Amino acid sequence: MADIAGLEYTKLLLAADGSLAPGATADYPAGVTDVIVISHGWHVDPDDADGIYHKLIGNLVAEAGRQWAGAGRKFGVVGIFWPSDKFRDDLSAEGFVPAPSGTGTGAAAAFGDAKETALLAQAKDLAAFLQIGDADEFLAEVKRAAKGNGKNGDAEVLVKRLQKEVRKRRGGRSANLARIRKETEREHAELLDPARRRRIIADLAAQGTPGAINNLKAGGAAAAFKKTGRGAALGVLSGIRAGVARLLNQFAYFEMKKRAGVVGTEVGRRLVAAAELDGVCIHLVGHSFGARLVTAAALTMGRRHPSSLTLLQGAFSHNGFGTGIVHDGETIDGAFRKVVAGKLVDGPIAVTHTWNDTAVGLAYAAASRVSGTVASSIGVTRWFGGPDDIFGGLGANGALRLATGEGSSSTFDGKSVPALRDCHVNNLLCDFIVDHNDVTRPEVARILKASLALQGS
Repeated sequence: MADIAGLEYTKLLLAADGSLAPGATADYPAGVTDVIVISHGWHVDPDDADGIYHKLIGNLVAEAGRQWAGAGRKFGVVGIFWPSDKFRDDLSAEGFVPAPSGTGTGAAAAFGDAKETALLAQAKDLAAFLQIGDADEFLAEVKRAAKGNGKNGDAEVLVKRLQKEVRKRRGGRSANLARIRKETEREHAELLDPARRRRIIADLAAQGTPGAINNLKAGGAAAAFKKTGRGAALGVLSGIRAGVARLLNQFAYFEMKKRAGVVGTEVGRRLVAAAELDGVCIHLVGHSFGARLVTAAALTMGRRHPSSLTLLQGAFSHNGFGTGIVHDGETIDGAFRKVVAGKLVDGPIAVTHTWNDTAVGLAYAAASRVSGTVASSIGVTRWFGGPDDIFGGLGANGALRLATGEGSSSTFDGKSVPALRDCHVNNLLCDFIVDHNDVTRPEVARILKASLALQGS
């Protein structure tokens, strides 16, 4: 029997559509009172995910194990493993060519263009991630579009191909999946709407002309990101290959958001159907896009409400639980509004957030935009990635646009176990978290301990 710090540990290995991976079985810890279902996020392979689970749960057991025994509670762990690592969500500093002297204007031009090798590596990863059958032809389309020359034809072929690929897998027909899909498609409307396709194509073509710098002004964001070395990661590169790379990135994020919702919905169905979990308290924990996954599970679980929901640096919209959100001239609710309004979680909903997490605060917000606009400073601002940005992320700002009484916000220093309210969104500003993946530390384990209602036991 596998274990984490003495807790029985099973693995749920899933395919992109939420079905069991080939050869996998759905097994759950036996003889337990509580089970922790935990999911990883982006850029994580199975070994990395396993390491995250072991470290976080190990710290949790160190905090609470003795108290569990005294309270007569026995915990098990189910680790979710889903395909989320097969694409490059940015181009590193090694992935671009500095601009030749005298080209472009201002600081933006100093970033130069993406290297062809880096672009093709990204395209190859994306082909695998999207399960594109004719990958060689796709790579050829990417290469032709990246030649640019100020012409639209090759760019149009690539954009149409990408739109076709992401529309192939629209997911199931349930109302919950439709709601999640609609939110994702709304956030990426410019990618999917044929009427808006011309803007994308024109932008790509313009980047193939001499001196193009992606409409970034001298100084400001470009200068700041160049100074801090963040320019490549956030797409502040000039040139046609960089433009194509950003386009591929947009579609990868779209597919990742959708896939997390699809897989999470299937996880929820499995948890409800598992006779082994009858009478067992289920605690959902998700990191990054895994937060979106477990929230989709909560939305689907119906009669078997989870006992808690803990979202660690969540990579989905900060409006996901909200209501009365004005976007593109319409007033809408977040895709996961029902989780809060319908009180689908019996215990607390805990949300960690900090602007130290640039993956959610900056890269996530940038990846939700076709325009390639970046922040006007080296960090998150209220209007870019922050609370006033329609594309801001949960892990940056917490859950926003909630109805009165549904949520609260507080600063958590990590030194003690926080007090969390049941059937309530508890936003915790956690500036001790220094980056997106810094979620396995003892301070975070104390939040998880509180979510499991152990602080008084």
